[in-house]
Amino acid sequence: KDPCAVCQRGVRTGIECEVCTKWFHPTCAGMSDMFFRSYLRYNSIEWSCHKCEFARLVHLANVALDQPTIPISPLSPTLDPVPPHPTFPRKVGNKGLLLAHQNIRSLPAKHAYLEVLTQESGIDILGLSETHLTRDYPDNVLYLPGYTLLRKDRDSRHGRGVALYIKSHLAHRERNDLHTEGLEALWIELMPPVGKHLLIFCMYRSPQDSNFFEKRRECWETCALKAWRVLTELGP
Repeated sequence: KDPCAVCQRGVRTGIECEVCTKWFHPTCAGMSDMFFRSYLRYNSIEWSCHKCEFARLVHLANVALDQPTIPISPLSPTLDPVPPHPTFPRKVGNKGLLLAHQNIRSLPAKHAYLEVLTQESGIDILGLSETHLTRDYPDNVLYLPGYTLLRKDRDSRHGRGVALYIKSHLAHRERNDLHTEGLEALWIELMPPVGKHLLIFCMYRSPQDSNFFEKRRECWETCALKAWRVLTELGP
């Protein structure tokens, strides 16, 4: 029996962090019974402990928002102990939009840390790829305060899933008419009270998809035919 990284007692039934490979009791890791049952049922779910995931998200947030990177890495010997109050870049004022994208590699496993990230940074629209969601995960389990969730779940064992968290006060509508067969993407039209509407899409590109760029070009041509001129892409 490996010791729990939190309470140091032996772990008979627990969960292993994919980064530091330490074991945790579900309760010690702050994990709900619902998520732990899902973890046992779906072996594709990857999970990182709070210490490793928090450090990774701080790093990614700074890189994504073009801020000086905080020198924290899960693999760095300087990580222990983690600074108690790492700082997130924040949106300043109410003007403009703060957009971000992350290849999340299992939204259920990272949900708690996304809640910290969104509340601390003030991100307006967060695009996620490789969500690993199926219809077994209801929206209320994935709720983030102040955000509306749109999702396109994996439709096969090869799909990975994409999602968008949008600030609840931002008027928008989903644009399913822009769907291209074989392209894993989620489209929305942002409708500000003044100014031009903005088309935003989040995509996932599988390393095995040799036709991805051709299909993406088809999407852009469709937008051009509809006289769309403002595009924002979240994802690779």
